Amino acid sequence: MTDIIQEWERFTLGNATQPRVRDEILKSWERCKKYGIDREKHAPVLLSSKEEKLNLELDSFSFLQPLFPLLRMQALDFDCLIAIVNSEGVVTFVDGPERLLEKANFYKLVIGANWSEKYCGCSAIGAAIEEKKPISVIGPEHYCASLHDIWCTSAIIHKPESKDLFMALTMIGDLAHKPIPISIAITNSFLIETKLTAILYTDRVYLYNKFVEKKGLYSTFPFLLIDSLGTILHCPKEILAEFQVTKLDFVSIRNRPRISYDQPQIFESDIVLGKMVVPALIEPIVRENRIIGYIIELSNSYVSAPVGSDSLNFSCFLFKSQKSSSETSVSHSPDLIIGKSPAFVSAMEEAKIAAQNDLPVLLLGETGTGKEIFAKFIHQNSRRAKETFLAINCAAIPKELVVSELFGFEGGTFTGSSKEGRKGKFLLANNGTIFLDEIGELPLEIQGTLLRVLEEFEIFPIGAKSPIPVDVRVIAATNKDLNLLSLQGAFRQDLFYRLNIFPIHLPPLRERGKDIELLFIYFIEQISAKLKFYPSIDWDEILPILYNYSWPGNVRELKNVAFRLIAKNLQSKMIKPVDLLSILHNTRKENEEGQLLDKQTLNEMNSTVETTPLYFKKYKKELFFSALEKTGGNASKAAKLLGVHRSTLYRNLKKFHS
Repeated sequence: MTDIIQEWERFTLGNATQPRVRDEILKSWERCKKYGIDREKHAPVLLSSKEEKLNLELDSFSFLQPLFPLLRMQALDFDCLIAIVNSEGVVTFVDGPERLLEKANFYKLVIGANWSEKYCGCSAIGAAIEEKKPISVIGPEHYCASLHDIWCTSAIIHKPESKDLFMALTMIGDLAHKPIPISIAITNSFLIETKLTAILYTDRVYLYNKFVEKKGLYSTFPFLLIDSLGTILHCPKEILAEFQVTKLDFVSIRNRPRISYDQPQIFESDIVLGKMVVPALIEPIVRENRIIGYIIELSNSYVSAPVGSDSLNFSCFLFKSQKSSSETSVSHSPDLIIGKSPAFVSAMEEAKIAAQNDLPVLLLGETGTGKEIFAKFIHQNSRRAKETFLAINCAAIPKELVVSELFGFEGGTFTGSSKEGRKGKFLLANNGTIFLDEIGELPLEIQGTLLRVLEEFEIFPIGAKSPIPVDVRVIAATNKDLNLLSLQGAFRQDLFYRLNIFPIHLPPLRERGKDIELLFIYFIEQISAKLKFYPSIDWDEILPILYNYSWPGNVRELKNVAFRLIAKNLQSKMIKPVDLLSILHNTRKENEEGQLLDKQTLNEMNSTVETTPLYFKKYKKELFFSALEKTGGNASKAAKLLGVHRSTLYRNLKKFHS
């Protein structure tokens, strides 16, 4: 520490010798000299009451309120101060032990004080904001001598959906105590970023629902919908063109009055839209004692032409694939992404928000609800859209091959293996997205390896001497209750928590109301166009039948029924209700037979195992071939009937033929 003091003395007194300090400290010192900072005393500037209201009464900082107790507890545990500053270096939160809070007041580390380098010289707060990266500043590394008896560590908090600087979290303590590792500050900042993202997407779903309720009131006027960060969630195309902005731009509100959370009132104010200041009528939307966004009605005088109600695409989400012949292309079936029911719209909005970050996503829903389609939608709307999307069914990979399939192996690892080795799916999907379907079927012993990949972002191919870094976005899906499985010990709880950061629940078809009608009509039109066959359909009789059916196979079953209905009536000019009832009856019978086979015959098979191994082998062979016969030779359906993995079915069939 004595050496640093000597280097500080020489530099601040104008010695031309290059000081022997860390690069980031030297850069900060040089900026301080440029700003003309007093080397003896830091001088944080306190905002005026008007500036404080403008800078600190931000809705975005109310996101952090649920985290304040946790931050305070950590401050007490580590015996340090924890402060949060905005992107300008203005303190918005500070807490810690009483003795240190007294010291914070002495140092003017208080809410509303600007601790940027321009006022306080080199500190972890100012340097982290300038360098936009985590940094620690200890004792005499501070530019001002008044701060030489403390240490501070800062980590950056990024804005949700972007890598832009949003806030900085700083931990500060006496130099007499050992400084806290920078990793603690980084972990805390990641926790806050995760919290911001989670709250943001639930807020947006609420905002969209409110917007739909109120939309009729604004149908003849140009209006916008923004969240509390100023992100444009909806804006008519004419307005975007008029003001030369995109939905990536932000809207700010000038002269906002104090708003009552109990009875928020519509108010008049100016907004900044692109390079223009526009008068507007603004309605705040409140949720859980927080302002989460605004519906903004622009003054007609600022619109060059009448603006129609450019709706939010709430009526129908239809994702269209981009044609490509490269490995990175993703083929889509847009039909599964159609819908307007509240539950479906909510899931779609969550998927949109998930696409704007790289957090793990867990898609939850019954079989046939379209989990892979949602995964592809998230990928194609993310920054990784031009990279590889790889889908893997965890249930279809033999247990012995899971590690080599996912992580690959080095050349010569196995007898007879290729000299070049083989890349695993994670490496093939590097920089892109990997979709792990049926994650609940992943063998327990492999789950720990996957957890390490998610935490360390590196893989260990079989036979490798060192890890290989990977940058892969992970989307997992399951139709099982992973939380229950984790409590039963069948699924690692730590992996469940790591995957469950951004869960999205896909509603079953029976809960999607009129989406059944939308989808069925779309499927009928799709197959009719393909076959160039357009029969007459009595929709008044057909639709009630569709609504009264439970659709256990969800959208996948609905599509199958629509296709079968057309295919079986190619010789008819009109499709009648009885035709649909016949198909649904057969479908129900198939489902019941499958369940009967699954329950009864497997129970018989299990009881036979304990008696005669030879008879079991013969019975097992008959059972497997019976399942194949019932499913028309479809191995996937046969495996499902038997309650085994498809790979198990193939392995046994190979034995039977040997």
